[in-house]
Amino acid sequence: MSETTKHDRIYLQVCDHEGDENFDCEFGDEITWCKDRINNSDVEYVRADLVAELERQLDISKAREAAYREEVVKLAGELAERDAEIERLSEHCRDYDAQAETDAGIIKSDGKSDSIALQSITCDATTND
Repeated sequence: MSETTKHDRIYLQVCDHEGDENFDCEFGDEITWCKDRINNSDVEYVRADLVAELERQLDISKAREAAYREEVVKLAGELAERDAEIERLSEHCRDYDAQAETDAGIIKSDGKSDSIALQSITCDATTND
C-alpha cells in the first residue's frame, strides 16, 4: 500500500445484521472493512504508527511539563529568599529610623540643636549595613 492510499483509521464491519435484536453480533469469519463507519457496531482501528507518534509527542510534553514545574519550584524558592531579605532590610531600616529619631530627640533635649546641624537620615534598602 502506498503512502497516498494508507488510511489513518479504518472500521471493521463485524455484524451484517444491524438492528436485528435476535442476532448476536460477534466477530465471525466474514469481517469486512471500510474507511468510513457504516454501522453502529463497526470497530474503529487506528494505524499503530500514528498512535506511536502521538505517544512519543505525549512523552516529550510530559518531560517538558516536569522541567517547567521544577523551574517554577526553584523560582518560588528564590522569590521566598528575596522576600525574606527584603523583610530583613525593612526591619533594619525601621531600627535605623527609630535610632535616628531617638538621637534627634537627645540632641534637642541637650539644647545643642542650634549648634548642631541635624541631617535627614534615610534608609536605603539596597544597602546591607
